[in-house]
Formats: sequence, C-alpha cells, structure tokens
Amino acid sequence: MRLAKSDEVLEYSGYPVGGVPPFNKISRILLDPTVQQNARSIAGGGDPNKLVEFETRDMLECLDPIIADFSV
Repeated sequence: MRLAKSDEVLEYSGYPVGGVPPFNKISRILLDPTVQQNARSIAGGGDPNKLVEFETRDMLECLDPIIADFSV
C-alpha cells in the first residue's frame, strides 16, 4: 500500500490532490481508526480552497469505510 501519486488521484477520482470530496462513492474509503477519537472532522470540500466540517459519526454512517490501522 502507498499514497496515490497526483496524476493517479486525478485519474481515479476526477479531482486534483487537495480537492477530492470526502463523500464520494467512486471507491472504497479506508479510514485510520484514530479518526474515530474525534467528535468532529474536517476534510476537503471538493476544492483545494474549501473545507467541510462535520460530525465524525455522521461521516462513518455515510461512508461505511473500511477501518484499519495502516501504520507501520
């Protein structure tokens, strides 16, 4: 596993790095378990200059992510 390169992010999501909306159903979402420790989360809003703040529990319900520890 590795972070996607800028051109790969654009190719697979249709958005540039820093502008990928947090609520997309294009691919499965992988989420680090430590995110669940936060009551609120902030993510990109589909534009590098916009952010979205939301309740973390709402994000978990909406995205149904795969929660896994990917640290080494």
